[in-house]
Amino acid sequence: MASLFFGFQYFASQESGKVNQESPAIDSQSTKQLQSDIEQLQEDLDTEKEKNLQLQASNPPQQSQENNPADDTDTDNPDPTSEEEQSTEEWRSNPNNCTADQWISAETPYDCIDKPVAIAPVTVAPDACSATFLDSFDAVQYPVQKFTELKDAMIGTWQGCVSTPWEDPTLVQLSFKTDGTYTSKLLDTSKSKFGSALYYGTDDNHPSKQYEIYDVQDNGLASGDINIYFDSGSTTTSLFYDLKSSGNHLEFSFLHRNQYGPLEVQLTKTSD
Repeated sequence: MASLFFGFQYFASQESGKVNQESPAIDSQSTKQLQSDIEQLQEDLDTEKEKNLQLQASNPPQQSQENNPADDTDTDNPDPTSEEEQSTEEWRSNPNNCTADQWISAETPYDCIDKPVAIAPVTVAPDACSATFLDSFDAVQYPVQKFTELKDAMIGTWQGCVSTPWEDPTLVQLSFKTDGTYTSKLLDTSKSKFGSALYYGTDDNHPSKQYEIYDVQDNGLASGDINIYFDSGSTTTSLFYDLKSSGNHLEFSFLHRNQYGPLEVQLTKTSD
């Protein structure tokens, strides 16, 4: 209606100009008609404005959810009476009377689940490479040692198992000496593929059977070289790595000729 009013004003002004240009004398009848039309148009505009005000009064604008704190949902702090919280309370109530040696399932009906039995480290020399002995190394707490500490911790006589990709774990004895030499002995001769305690070479004592730690990482794992002696008088040098010692336990892996293996060595100390 506003555009109609302004349009009418424009039309009236244009027509008025034409009248002034073309007809200097305007009769009174035309002037009255024009005045009447303007008054009618003003009345229509007032009526339309009143209707709009009534419509706005009956339908107030709704507050957006963004500005309405009552509608906000705090996802970081859920309602303590929510279903999730209620189910947690039911889980904590231990409806099946699970013991301290059992876990409670997080889902209904909240069954009791037996916890795995912790295996204590074996601190005596094994007489066989049993699963109990091998698994017990998972429970050993190895300290992070410095270079000299780890060299000293390696010294002594050890008994345990050597595992290879080709044969079952085999019982062996290894002695590491302060002069950098070592001796070896295969205690379980039933494994046909083992030629010595370290699978390769021979267990004969020889001064060329030497070992050396040359690096200790920040995590306490050491690496170095070990010479494997063969009865023909020749030796090969193999890389050992991931060496760690707790004082009573010693573990390391090595690759023969730095490519065959790995061989896993797990030992307990029998004497200094």
